[in-house]
Order: sequence, then C-alpha cells, then structure tokens
Amino acid sequence: MPLLLAHPLKSSNIVNKKKITLIASIVFTIALLAVLFYFTSPAKIYNAIQKVGWQFVFIGFGFHATAYLFRTFVLWLFFKDDDIGYFKLLKIHFVHNFYVHVIPASLGELSFPLLLKDKVAMSKSLSVLIISRLFIMGLTVLLFLVSVYVVFDLSSFFTLKFKNSYYIIVCATLFFAFLFITRKKIFALASKISIMKKIIGKLKKLFAEIKENGQKLTQPAFILKVTAASLVSIFLIAGYYITILKGLNMDYDIYQILFVSSIGMAFIILPIKSVGGFGTTEGSWAIGLILLGTTETEAIGAGFVIHIFALLNVLVLFLLGINYKKAFQKNQINSSKVEQKT
Repeated sequence: MPLLLAHPLKSSNIVNKKKITLIASIVFTIALLAVLFYFTSPAKIYNAIQKVGWQFVFIGFGFHATAYLFRTFVLWLFFKDDDIGYFKLLKIHFVHNFYVHVIPASLGELSFPLLLKDKVAMSKSLSVLIISRLFIMGLTVLLFLVSVYVVFDLSSFFTLKFKNSYYIIVCATLFFAFLFITRKKIFALASKISIMKKIIGKLKKLFAEIKENGQKLTQPAFILKVTAASLVSIFLIAGYYITILKGLNMDYDIYQILFVSSIGMAFIILPIKSVGGFGTTEGSWAIGLILLGTTETEAIGAGFVIHIFALLNVLVLFLLGINYKKAFQKNQINSSKVEQKT
C-alpha cells in the first residue's frame, strides 16, 4: 500500500512546489514594479512608447529577428547529425522563445525539449540548450568586461608599476591555488547548508548533461562557427537596443549598450524569477543607464519601452513559428496523399 501512495504524494509535492514558485514570482514581480513606479508612472511610460517612430520599431524588429536566425544556426550545429532541418529548428526556436518570455520561474525553458521530443531525446535537447546558453553567457561576460574597460576608461587604472603588478599576480595565484587545494572541503562545508546543497546538486547534474555534447566544442572548426554565430547574434540584439533608444532620442555607442544590456545577467542567478521578465529587465536597464548619467525617470521608461517592443517582436515570431508549423504539417499531409495515389 505505501508503494501505491508514493507516486501521488510525490506528484502532489511537485504541484505544491510549482504553486509556491509561481506565487513567489508574482510577489517578486509586483514588488519590483512597485519600486520602479515610485520613480515613474504608467502615463510617462505610455508617452515614451508613443515617442518611438514606427521606422525604429520595424528596423529594431529586423535586428531582433535576424539575431534568432544566427542563434538557431548555433543550435542546428549540434543537431545536424540528428536529421533536424534548420527551418524546422527555427520554427521551434521561435515558439520556444515565446514561452521563455511569458512563463515565469524559467519553466519556459522546458518547452524546447518538449517541442523536439519527437526527434531527439529530451536530455540531449536540454543539454544543447544549456550549452548554447552558457556559451553566449560566457561571450557576454567577456564583452561586458571589455565594455567596462572602454566606457569607464580604465586604462589609467591598469597602468601599474611592475612591482605592484608582481604582488597582485602572486596574491591572485596563491588565492586560486588555495581554492583549488581546498575545493573538496569547501564543497563539503557548503553541502551542509540546505540552499548550497541544492545548488551544488544542480551544478553536478548540469555538468553531467553538458559533458557529452560539450565535447563537440573541442573541435576547432565547430567552436569557431559557434563563436562567430553567437557573437553576430549578440551584436544584432545590441543593434535592436540602439535602434529603439534612438527612437527615444537617446544615443549610445555599442560599448555602452553592451555594458548596460549585460547587467541583466545578474538577475539570472536569483533563485526567484519575475513574471515575463517585468521588473528585472527594467531594473537592469535603469541601473545601467543611470550609471551612464541618465535620469531615473528616463532610464526606467527606456527599460519598459525596450522590454515591451521586445515582447511584441517575440509574439510576432511566435505567430510565424505557429503558422510555419501548420504549413509544414499541411505539406506533409499533401505529400503522403500524393504518395498513396501513386
């Protein structure tokens, strides 16, 4: 009898956990929006949206959509041996990206392996998604460091005497050597803390999932293609940001945009996610633009405008993906009918 009750109890716990996560996400989103609306108002945001001309909206959409062509190419490089066509993967990526934006608590990520489950194992598709996300994140971090160096002119900061540089290098080397030697003890102590134990467990699963597919990145030609396509997609998204901000009469160069847009990565590590990215997206843009000298009201308004038009772009691409799916299925049915007649 206890065995029969095990599965219902387990599923009940999962449902309760999802409900708690959803409620926490809603509360977190409301709290963030309350803070943001303390410095602005819906009327000001609406005026900012109206300020952007349609030419900027269409050009921005072009940048946004083209970026996903290159992101799909990165995914296709991992799946081309599994007989998955580029355009089928593009359609799935459009649909998946919509769910990522609208479903809270990062649950939208699960749509990708579900949409591909008829072609490849869900474990593989999820690991490929994780690898591509981590790869783009790594490139974004590097570009962020470069942008910080350029935007804040840190060249004089790094002009150190040889003696001081020597001490810094030695101290950094000793610090990382200490972390490496004591890594097992650190993990053991961290595992005693419930939250850290969960994080360590997730990290172990993550490394196990990406190990097999990650081996492809050891191939020079493969990693060159992935790097090039990922960089192009990042710069195209930056082009979208620059275009929409120009519509708001806010001119920023590519380094400033890379700096501001990269700040949003800090919200990825938070245990609680906002609903639809509302609050976190605007908050990260507000922080970045304020650091560049923009007023609180203008910075928050720009964050809302960028986010709202991005969601509209995602919705349009989602509809294109759905229509492509219907057309693809219709062609398959017509082809099968022709084969039956012959």
